[in-house]
Amino acid sequence: MRERFQNSSPGALTLEQARAQEIKRQRERRRQAEDLAAQGRGEDTEIAHVARGEIVIPAALQTAELLKILRLAAEEHGIPFDRLRVGSRRNSINPNTGVAEFDPYVVPGGPTQASPSPHRGGRNSGCRLFP
Repeated sequence: MRERFQNSSPGALTLEQARAQEIKRQRERRRQAEDLAAQGRGEDTEIAHVARGEIVIPAALQTAELLKILRLAAEEHGIPFDRLRVGSRRNSINPNTGVAEFDPYVVPGGPTQASPSPHRGGRNSGCRLFP
């Protein structure tokens, strides 16, 4: 793995060195996100990528009845409900930032750029589970 990239100019990195640098950058971004999360007020302890128009439902409003309706709506759209819960192991993690992301059409561990979903667009274009 000591091969150099095609650019063999002085200072070119080996593939191993480039990977090590990327891992270091990812760790730094995760640390920055953790630092931001630590500045949350009240019970806010997480940082997330969310879209304008998406609705965050505080725990105090998450009644059994509401959660049942939301779970059914998510299932109808092929979205695992656990992916929508902050802190779930099933959250998709943005590989560029190390932070949870909640676009249900992004495949966890998939490409960094998601395929355009029918729910993307202008202002207030977050995912719609209900018409």
